[in-house]
Amino acid sequence: MAFEAIVKKQIVKLKEPSLKCVDLVVSELATVIKKCAEKLSSYPRLREETERIVTTYIREREGRTKDQILLLIDIEQSYINTNHEDFIGFAKYVLFGTAAEGVAPVHSRLGSLCELGTRVSLSGFLG
Repeated sequence: MAFEAIVKKQIVKLKEPSLKCVDLVVSELATVIKKCAEKLSSYPRLREETERIVTTYIREREGRTKDQILLLIDIEQSYINTNHEDFIGFAKYVLFGTAAEGVAPVHSRLGSLCELGTRVSLSGFLG
């Protein structure tokens, strides 16, 4: 289906910015760690060890976070639920059809357009 191909191309475009976001967060955390470590300047060995442990922990989590992001994007790309109410505009076009296409409307399954719009606005992301 052409719609799914277009959506999949858009989903793939999320990979690079998502991974860049992780890199920026890790960079910011490294800056915060260094600033916090400065407070331990009276205890140089404690400061070094604390900084090393926390930095190592963050680096380990960075890899796992990137793996999870890539997995989530792959999952989202593998199945696009076009029957979800967020795609109601597309579903309405397919189910109700247009007179020019000779497709008979299917009002019995979904109710009137007014009821449909009300239902979507109440249960959508903003509802």
